[in-house]
Amino acid sequence: MAHVLGIDADCDLFTRYITAFREKLIFSNFSSWLPAFFRTPKWPQHSHHHLKGKTATQPQVDNYLAAHKVDYITGGGHGVADIFTGFNRSLIWKADQNFTYLQGPIVHLLSCQTGAALGQQMVRNGVRAFWGYTAKFRFYFDDPQPRDLTQDSLAHFFIEMDCLIDTEILNGSTADQVYAAVTNYFATTFNKLSNDPYSQSLLLQNYRHLVSPVTNYGDAAQTI
Repeated sequence: MAHVLGIDADCDLFTRYITAFREKLIFSNFSSWLPAFFRTPKWPQHSHHHLKGKTATQPQVDNYLAAHKVDYITGGGHGVADIFTGFNRSLIWKADQNFTYLQGPIVHLLSCQTGAALGQQMVRNGVRAFWGYTAKFRFYFDDPQPRDLTQDSLAHFFIEMDCLIDTEILNGSTADQVYAAVTNYFATTFNKLSNDPYSQSLLLQNYRHLVSPVTNYGDAAQTI
């Protein structure tokens, strides 16, 4: 059994899209107060805590980590090479800080560029494995946006590919297995988008700039 910490900024159009898909594809699949008659959790063996919107700030994140043993951290927000931010772009982590208190978890950040410096520093300080992107994570979306953002006919191709990282990690997959699943999703979706070269190009950019334990961001054998 693993304990999971989710962090989602959920404060603007970009992060609302990310949060909506992550709620549907990840967090809705943990156990909840609803009886099994209404929904069957996908990961009943795991527990989770979700800091979302106004709670996705400091010191809430570090206070929770100080008080609980966390095996997996998955975050969605804005970022640059050395910074990951939460609600209203408030600072969550910066590469020049000491991350020795994070020894133990696997970390996955759906944000722009944090794989360039922040992820490397986390791994140097003891994070078992890191998943993220060295360039901007981008996606197209419908205009106007649907009321339910997860029904967006364009955005889902991009964000679902990233959520697959969480799904596979929570299923207990190794880094090689996670990366193989993402690669298969990319190849299948790239072919589906054969009539949309702009979306193909953007999906390819996200895939090419994905970093992980497979690319020396931690121990590829680590699982939860």
